[in-house]
Amino acid sequence: MLKRILPVLFFSLPWILLGQNTEDPHLENNKSFSMILLPDPQNYIKFDTNQPMFELMTAWCAAQKNTLNIEAVLCTGDLVEQNNLLIPDGVNGNQTSREQWNAASKAFERLDNVLPYAIATGNHDYGYKRAETRQTCFSTYFFPERNNKWRNSLVDVFNDSSGNPTLENAAFEFKLPNWRKILVITTEFAPRDEVLSWIKIMRIKPCIK
Repeated sequence: MLKRILPVLFFSLPWILLGQNTEDPHLENNKSFSMILLPDPQNYIKFDTNQPMFELMTAWCAAQKNTLNIEAVLCTGDLVEQNNLLIPDGVNGNQTSREQWNAASKAFERLDNVLPYAIATGNHDYGYKRAETRQTCFSTYFFPERNNKWRNSLVDVFNDSSGNPTLENAAFEFKLPNWRKILVITTEFAPRDEVLSWIKIMRIKPCIK
């Protein structure tokens, strides 16, 4: 769930790959800010030849931190094509799930200690191939200590299906000059009733920090 996020900038992959940006993008108003949205990394991560494309995207976000006054990078999830697949079929990817998770994690290393980012997990991030269970490798690769930019933005987390607090369900607060506070909440795929109740509390209670 994304609450009061304006403006969000969208950039398509072909524009990036063409390499035709002769000058850095810029904001018309220096009091403005940006939040970059990255959808469905799975489409790049599942094949080894495509993985550098997604890393290029996160590298671009880090490089434009100042020119676009980027406050955060948001990801809609489905980081991988399959959460726990040992033998790829070559059609839905040529990478094992461990190779996919490693590639996704490596791409986000470009943002670690540079920008805060928030990832909402998708159905492909659970189970064996696609959400047969609620088990996910997400928290093995993404945990609060990996990015020091979360120290000032991560304000709360909620338990996963095993009862452990993880970033699967997380709340981020951004305090921006010339703008109201922005609350960004990410949830597990098909959030449980307990998660929905937590979201309601987060929306109405004062933020922790």
